[in-house]
Amino acid sequence: MKTISHPGKRINDLIESNYQLRRELFVTKQHLSSVQHRYDMALKELSIKNYGISSIPPIPMTNQVLEWITEYGVPWEALYCPECRGWFTELDNSFPYHLESCRCKCDEKENHNG
Repeated sequence: MKTISHPGKRINDLIESNYQLRRELFVTKQHLSSVQHRYDMALKELSIKNYGISSIPPIPMTNQVLEWITEYGVPWEALYCPECRGWFTELDNSFPYHLESCRCKCDEKENHNG
């Protein structure tokens, strides 16, 4: 025969469980609010500096790339190879007017394999 527990105990358990869930929800909302605030502040900082979200390169820049950006006054996109997803390692003699002889990881792999 099955024993029936008192409904008051079940109600108290549900109340406690509800309280725990509400507390977890509150903490999660606070965390999301904090993350959203930091995201909004970062976007605001980018807009103040006249940078768009696309102006952030997908990989860290090397010192050589930073020097080239400063020297030639070009955006990072001009020095990035989307095929190998890496930076150029050597520039064309007539850079920034021509990019044909710029070298990157793709060229190094072709020379190594070929």
